[in-house]
Amino acid sequence: MNQPLLQLIGCDFSSRPSRRKPIVLALGEWLVQRQGRDPWVVGLADIETLPSLAEFGAWLAEPRVWVGGFDLPFGLPRELVATLAWPERWDECMAHYASLGRGQIRELFAAFCAARPVGPSSRIAPPMARRALVRR
Repeated sequence: MNQPLLQLIGCDFSSRPSRRKPIVLALGEWLVQRQGRDPWVVGLADIETLPSLAEFGAWLAEPRVWVGGFDLPFGLPRELVATLAWPERWDECMAHYASLGRGQIRELFAAFCAARPVGPSSRIAPPMARRALVRR
């Protein structure tokens, strides 16, 4: 028989959640297998969608024991970094980004977006180049 030890959360986070693009939580249970070859197993128990930050905050405030893995939008598209000729190393790029004022960033991003073709994928690099800026 399996005995649940801990809830495991996988979170695909959106900084601007909506009904169309909610925060998605995969709720798993970390189980100890009493019999079998692998003593540790994670089973998917449920998937929850949270269309607002307020709902996510309420979910976080609920009492529960869990550990989570989060996909957070902290990177910048490689195409944006290359187009703006910013440093490609994560630490150098973030230092450069932090040195800019909010107005400068908005102007740069607006100009980048305006130069792209219109459409749902207009701000995303082609599939082979969709790698987020990674820490080296």
